[in-house]
Amino acid sequence: MGEKAKGAEMIVFVCSPYLAVLQGRRKQKEALKQVYAYAKAGSKAVKDMGYTPLSPVLCFRDVFDESVERDRALYGSTCLLRVSQGIMIVNTPYNKYSHGMKKEIELAKQLGLSIYECEYKE
Repeated sequence: MGEKAKGAEMIVFVCSPYLAVLQGRRKQKEALKQVYAYAKAGSKAVKDMGYTPLSPVLCFRDVFDESVERDRALYGSTCLLRVSQGIMIVNTPYNKYSHGMKKEIELAKQLGLSIYECEYKE
């Protein structure tokens, strides 16, 4: 195996909205495009800090059907958060409506994770 990149051993969970975006937009295709853009922006911000991003939105893309497997997806997100050393909160207009993000941030604080934030710029 190759040499480990400096700082890459720190895994930072990317906390970005999902359901709040879907509920706030009429067209699902457009909403999903926005959801993935938020997750990618947060992941890039983590990478630019020299850490390894871990985004449940991107990891579970096309894996879970949120309409019937929401609880499984949220459980999976919680598992990913628990193996992380930090959390990157992607600030978007949807954050105040995202119950999932609120739960993830609360758990990150309980776990004593490093907390980072980035602004999404369209």
